[in-house]
Amino acid sequence: MLLALLVFSLQFKSVQTYFAQKAAAYLSKELNTTVSIKSLYIKPFKSIVLEDLLVLDLQKDTLLSTPAFMVDINQLSIKKKIIDINTVQINNGTFFLKDFKDNSSNLDFIINYFDSGKPSVKDSTKKPYKIDFGRIIINKLNFKYKNFKAKDLTQGKSVNFDNVDVKELSVIMEGLDTKNHLFKTNIKNLTLREKSGFYLKNLTAETTVDSNAIELKNLLLVTNQSRLTNYYQMKFNSFKDFNKYIDNVRMKAIFKDSHITSKDVAFFAPELNTMKLDLDVDGQITGLVNNLRAKKLSVKSGKATYIKGDFVIKGLPKWEETFMDLKIDMAGTNKTDLDEVLAGITGKKKKIVPSIVNKFGNINFNGSFTGFQNDFIAYGEFKTKLGKIVSDVNMKIDKNDVPSYSGNVKTYDFNLGNLIDEKSLGHITSSLYVKGRGTELKHLTEKLNGTVEYIDFNNYRYRNVKIDGTFDKKYFDGNLSINDKNIKLLFDGGVNLNPKLPVFNFNATISGAKLKALHLLKDSLRVDAKFNTNFSGTDLNNIEGRLRIQEITLKNPKGTYSIDSVELMASGVG
Repeated sequence: MLLALLVFSLQFKSVQTYFAQKAAAYLSKELNTTVSIKSLYIKPFKSIVLEDLLVLDLQKDTLLSTPAFMVDINQLSIKKKIIDINTVQINNGTFFLKDFKDNSSNLDFIINYFDSGKPSVKDSTKKPYKIDFGRIIINKLNFKYKNFKAKDLTQGKSVNFDNVDVKELSVIMEGLDTKNHLFKTNIKNLTLREKSGFYLKNLTAETTVDSNAIELKNLLLVTNQSRLTNYYQMKFNSFKDFNKYIDNVRMKAIFKDSHITSKDVAFFAPELNTMKLDLDVDGQITGLVNNLRAKKLSVKSGKATYIKGDFVIKGLPKWEETFMDLKIDMAGTNKTDLDEVLAGITGKKKKIVPSIVNKFGNINFNGSFTGFQNDFIAYGEFKTKLGKIVSDVNMKIDKNDVPSYSGNVKTYDFNLGNLIDEKSLGHITSSLYVKGRGTELKHLTEKLNGTVEYIDFNNYRYRNVKIDGTFDKKYFDGNLSINDKNIKLLFDGGVNLNPKLPVFNFNATISGAKLKALHLLKDSLRVDAKFNTNFSGTDLNNIEGRLRIQEITLKNPKGTYSIDSVELMASGVG
């Protein structure tokens, strides 16, 4: 009768609470700390509700506290060794884990108390308990972790995995598996705030966590400024590798309609704190932050900058030391956007891209880009407002942002006059070897060798031009030939347009020059002649030097006139 009465009394919350408090007091004495419970209610084989649980560690700091801990049970069978839990719910709890310098933790004293040691011989005939969790719900848990063996070098600017302080952690986890992994579960609506300022608004994913890997399938990750989908995996030797994420954590990411900001990434890679970069991303990325490979990756930034292709990037986040091997299916940008993007990457506020690039308008490119940001080879096709360019060029940019370049360039109906602000010039189609330095005409030094299919000058299109010479600012020295239907020209020498009085020092042979067709005269006149010059000036009033013209033939509708030679010498009368 007494036993029956005792069993019956245990159905009441007050009785259960009494025994629970006695057990807590006993544990407090045994563990030499504080364990307290306000109330406990157990509905046999159905549910457990525990209120105001508090456990202090041996330093009398809070190890665990929660105002409400609830367990809802589907099935509990001692005989069949089945524990099937429908829901575990924790509300407004606090958990503070510490690792001390002697390699112990503030949880060890509890683990050691309940650890009876491993049996010497495992009884394989005994059936283990099958424990299943249907769902775990955590509402606004505060979690802290402190590793006293490590120094905090982040100064609060990024997440330090040796000193974590998470507030308002809420999550729903379904289908928990701790048998084959540290844990595997479907995470829904995980949200938290870390003391560094990192705010995770939502993480939903099929999640697997092991001691050397984390995998997130069907991922949705939303922060204050970023949104990531669809797959993310991290591999590492231990969780300590997260403190050197850039060098030690190997990633695999498959992005779909994702938006990433460097500000969020910097919480885990503080070296990126100086960057200001927003990216829209689709495609696959693998590797370390400092050694990335991308496949079928599409990246957009700014208003008009985009790139799509397969890439290898080594050296991030040190942009000036970063090597890029980019196989580009298509890319586009303009000067305004490029200045903004590069300023965000480098942290430099000044305009980085030469002003002449603005004349190209929106630039579209396909091909390859290999090298560093200030020393690279660009091979491929550029489509611009000025026309099309096909290049195989090595470019180097010095500390003063002045470029030097060498390689093969082909232009197709390219507006050269607009590029160099020369109204007398128009479009050009050419195939040239180019070696030069500078971008502005007044500073330009350039060696050219190749053929020009056509070039517009003075509103006439000259065809079949060959050139082998050097431009130095406004000085040209070299060989030039034209085989046009309205003029044949062989030129050897130099022309200097820099001074107020231009200098001409060359030999030239002209044949079949139809000056009206060339828009040089209004009247019909054909000229054949040989020139030998060494003079300066713009007209008869300021000319100085020598001009010798031989084998002259002038032909107009009225007749043909031949002159053996003419030689002019002048000292310039002003």
